[in-house]
Amino acid sequence: MLVAGNLLPLIQNFSSRKWSDDELKDDIEWLKEQLEEAKRKMTTYDEYLTELESGLLRWSPPHTSEEFWSQNADKLNEKNHQPLKKVIELLSSASDPVVLAVAANDLSQYVKHSDVGKRSAERLGAKPVVMKLMTHQDSDVKYWALVSVQQLVSQPWSY
Repeated sequence: MLVAGNLLPLIQNFSSRKWSDDELKDDIEWLKEQLEEAKRKMTTYDEYLTELESGLLRWSPPHTSEEFWSQNADKLNEKNHQPLKKVIELLSSASDPVVLAVAANDLSQYVKHSDVGKRSAERLGAKPVVMKLMTHQDSDVKYWALVSVQQLVSQPWSY
């Protein structure tokens, strides 16, 4: 959480300052090393989950990467669909237009890339929640809600 919360740049800034208290310098250096190590060990999906759990979604790379979604969409089904439930919860409860737009995008990517995406999203009540956002005052929220609804109602082509 501290890594995703962008605490690392702040600690790096503190680390470069001159402190008269040696114990404080040591503590800051230790914290910086711990955060850098945690960031190195995190996968892109770990970063995504941390951001999702914080509820502070932004247009970070995982949200816009087709490769990320093709590799990770089915992981939203894990733990009894907890990550997917969190996306739907944000769609119904968030007030920040950026969070709403990103969550709507995530829902559309999930439905597009997961074999059970459409069925799972509908079963968990995503469709009425995202349809309501099609009348949101923010144009980005409207757009991404429309993209999500399009994914939820479209029929795949069979060849």
